[in-house]
Amino acid sequence: MCVSDQTQDLHSRLVLDHPRGVSQQIHKCIVAHSSGQAVFDGNVQVNRYAQQTDAGQLTRSLLLEPRATVNVKPNLQIIADDVKCSHGAAISDLEEDQLFYFRERGIDAETARKALIFSFAAEVVDRFPNASIRKKVETHIRELLDPSCP
Repeated sequence: MCVSDQTQDLHSRLVLDHPRGVSQQIHKCIVAHSSGQAVFDGNVQVNRYAQQTDAGQLTRSLLLEPRATVNVKPNLQIIADDVKCSHGAAISDLEEDQLFYFRERGIDAETARKALIFSFAAEVVDRFPNASIRKKVETHIRELLDPSCP
């Protein structure tokens, strides 16, 4: 999560070389500063002998400031012919409909924004296999969302 003029820059390369390989990548970033930026360059290569491979790559970015930038390039290189592969990218701000839903239930706009941002990140954090690391990351995200809270 970029909360100042930071750059998040992730480049990944995955080569699948054996039959029935499975890979499901999810990448998310949150840019919450007008000078913040994020870069994702993800490459998945499915070689000839990796038949019946199931590979997915998804990158989602949340832009919370008008001048913030995100550059994404998910990339599949498929040489095998019997595979199930997909990739996608989405870049957006928080949806007004979601904020409206919170406000109609008496939740102020700032609390609603924080809840939506936290839940956006939680999709990745919930996948961490280690509970103590998951807890530390959740705490860090809460601190970034509300620096006044201990």
